[in-house]
Amino acid sequence: MYTNQHLLRVCALLLVVLWRRVDAAPRLTVTCDDPQGTTTLYESGLLELGEQRWETLPTIYTGAHPTFVLDDATPHVLHVTWATPPDEVMVAPSSPASVETTILLEARGQITAVYSGAQTVWIYSLFPRLGIGSFASHSHFPMGYTSRSTSTHAPCQFVWHSQLSGG
Repeated sequence: MYTNQHLLRVCALLLVVLWRRVDAAPRLTVTCDDPQGTTTLYESGLLELGEQRWETLPTIYTGAHPTFVLDDATPHVLHVTWATPPDEVMVAPSSPASVETTILLEARGQITAVYSGAQTVWIYSLFPRLGIGSFASHSHFPMGYTSRSTSTHAPCQFVWHSQLSGG
């Protein structure tokens, strides 16, 4: 099982790295375990005509193993790849399997990036000194469950590819 997980991480990393220009040197590669946390669903019924209620559910993205890459070619972009995209069965859409996010903060102790989809915003925060990642998504849908917020975290391995990068 460990060999399969390692192979998935390596393949995801190669896909992201090769997707960029060949001369792009990665500064940082981060691989994380399966994120887990909670999802809160806020409902007010079809077309928001019903009684308002909310429920919180445990959330585990089994097999997701997100991988993050910072490279020299795109210094303000964090490349995110999921081995298996988070399965948002309760309400679509799920996170894209591979996406370029915009870095909002890059400091020695924290890297935070954001991705905005059609109805969902994903926020990724990586904490190199703590060895963890924190991932959140916030969605709004006009019918049924009108809003969803998911907050997950995972242990991560940080590999700095240059001594000058500050790892």
